[in-house]
Amino acid sequence: MPAISDATGTFIPAKSFAAVALLSSIVASAAWDVDNDACGTSSLCFFQHGAKVLSNGALQASSAEKRSQRSKQPNVLFIMADDLTRDVEGLKGAHPQVQTPNIKALIDSGASFSQSYTSHPLCAPARASILMGIIGSTSGYMTNDASFSNVAAFNNVQSLPQFFSSNGYYTIGTGKIFHQVAQDDHFDEYGQDADYGPVAKDSGGHEVNHPSIPYPLRSDKNSYITAKLSDIPFDGKNKAGWYSKMGQEKTPMSYHSIYNRDQTGDEHNGAWAAAKIKNLSSRSSDAEPWFLAVGFVKPHTPFYLPDKFINMFLLNDTTASGVQG
Repeated sequence: MPAISDATGTFIPAKSFAAVALLSSIVASAAWDVDNDACGTSSLCFFQHGAKVLSNGALQASSAEKRSQRSKQPNVLFIMADDLTRDVEGLKGAHPQVQTPNIKALIDSGASFSQSYTSHPLCAPARASILMGIIGSTSGYMTNDASFSNVAAFNNVQSLPQFFSSNGYYTIGTGKIFHQVAQDDHFDEYGQDADYGPVAKDSGGHEVNHPSIPYPLRSDKNSYITAKLSDIPFDGKNKAGWYSKMGQEKTPMSYHSIYNRDQTGDEHNGAWAAAKIKNLSSRSSDAEPWFLAVGFVKPHTPFYLPDKFINMFLLNDTTASGVQG
């Protein structure tokens, strides 16, 4: 799924427009109700305007026609992963040792866009530009600490899930979709809140970097730190151990072995989404189509991971990734 960015001058080629027109409500992720003067003359706005014309023609029909067309409308699974780079199997320039078989299977089954760029280096404005269709330099929404509800540019637009909902879709979300925004305002149903865990706590119950991390990295709050889940912080004594982290709430995470442990937040979130799809698939053929947005927190730091994902790469056999400016 392409991310359209004025900041980088990234455009969808004209020859590709027909191919994406059917999915205009997905890729434009747009400020559908904004007129041209309010939206401006950016490439994103022009794309939104064209997509709006196409989508209106495709989705507006009589009630009887809508009922007959429900089974023909595609269900949509929208996946977001936090801080995912181009290091994905099948993409040009990916790290030669990266292993992402499931994403590669998705790429191989459809279309991929290798020159799509984020509009911001921060969670909140980057996600808002996709989900609201207005780049931060236009909306003024530029930091993670800014108040989403106070952004005037968002007052008269629909978010991506709201647009689907207004066109006959049942909308579901789970995990990290928006950043620090009331998800219920945008979806008919919401599953799991974003879980930024697991995190490490010491014996006093204080969140800390994992004790196996050497100084000075251990003292760096935003360090790119790594630890296996089997390496239980401070041996789990007193209040120490692994904790899940949903917002300000932190819940102990049980770990006994690689086969007997609580799920990580992303594992729990993925299982919830899989169960929801199975449930949705059992509905009658004339049921409304669904839009399901699933947001995974990883590979956002810290890199506290199930053992198997770290054991796949031995330090002496790992090639350093090149840095491109």
